Order: sequence, then structure tokens, then C-alpha cells
Amino acid sequence: MWSTGRMKRCAVVCNGRIQDYRWLREALEGYGTVLAADGGYDHCRRCGIVPAAVLGDMDSISEEPSVPVFRHPAEKDRSDMEIAVDHAIGLGFESIDVFGALGGRRDHELCNIMVCAEHPGSLRLIDGKCAVSAVGRGGRLEDAGRQGDIITLVSLDAEARCTVTGLLYPLRDEPLRRGSRGLSNVMKGDRFTVEVSSGTVLVFHLGDTGKTI
Repeated sequence: MWSTGRMKRCAVVCNGRIQDYRWLREALEGYGTVLAADGGYDHCRRCGIVPAAVLGDMDSISEEPSVPVFRHPAEKDRSDMEIAVDHAIGLGFESIDVFGALGGRRDHELCNIMVCAEHPGSLRLIDGKCAVSAVGRGGRLEDAGRQGDIITLVSLDAEARCTVTGLLYPLRDEPLRRGSRGLSNVMKGDRFTVEVSSGTVLVFHLGDTGKTI
């Protein structure tokens, strides 16, 4: 699994695409605290999960929540997801998994990934087939999966340097520039690691995310 040790962790559910509510319920049952970002409350309700609170401008929600609400104005400079993530950080959570942040509108998805990049080592975006995380300078990611899972590395800098083990095409503190060099690597076994010595790298893990939650 994504190595969190004894870190405090929580889940945030957003209003993006959710295709399998059984999968979502089983995933969320592993978290002591679940927060909903606006219409993410509807996703929680549909899968039988009661979030600790709902945050956002409430423009995407279908009914008034029965849990505490942190309402924000519609004219704001942060998305509902970013508001919920910042709230979770303020509560002391060090590991935050976000559901319902991938798929749907491309601009929303890209901005959600950029928010993930702002919190390397502590924030992931997860759906049933993909997990996205960021690794910053001096950071290390160790993740579990299945042989044959696709791992894509994307540098957010003109050039990052990273070491990769457990994949078909390893890197040994080598440069990873913006572009397609890190596209579609493959897990050789059931674990892989990514260590970054400079820059920030996005890691896309395509496969059964049940192994990584």
C-alpha cells in the first residue's frame, strides 16, 4: 500500500465522476474521517457513508446536508476540493486521499492534479482504476500493485531527477524532462519505488487501486 506509517489520514469525496458506488463504499470504510466537497455529499449519501462535514459553495448539492456545513461564497479563488483539502490539513491530517476528482471536465481534473502537485507526499487522487500522487525533491514513494500495472511519471519541472525501482524501465538518479519519457512504464512485481532528488514528479498508477488504498 501507499506507505503512510502512523500518519493521520482522511478521505475527501468530490463531485466528480463516480462509476462504482460499491467500490467507493468499500474504499471509504477504511478511513476514520470522511469529508465531502460540495456535491461529493451526494456521492457519500448514495453509497451509505456519512461524512464528518461538507465544505464548499453548495451549488452542486441536491439537498441540505444533515451534517455540519462549512459554506463558502460562490465567488472564490479556490475550488471546493482545494477548500476541503486545506480544511483537512488544518485539522492535522497528514495523508489525504481524494475521491471523485478524476474524470469529468478536463479543466477540473487538471486543476485537481495541480492541487495534488502542491502537496507532494501527502495528497492522492484516486478512482477505481487510477491513483495520482506527487513526489517532491527528497521525497520517496513506495506503492503496491500487480505485475503489469502501468506506471507513468511526469515531470512538472523542465528537468527533474529520479530513481525508480520495481519497473521494467528503471531510472538511477537520471533526468526526467517534461515530455513522454516516463509514459507507460510497467510493474515487474507487486511493488515499486520512486525517489526524487530534484524537481517534482507526478506518478500515475493505472491498475486496481484497491491495492494502494
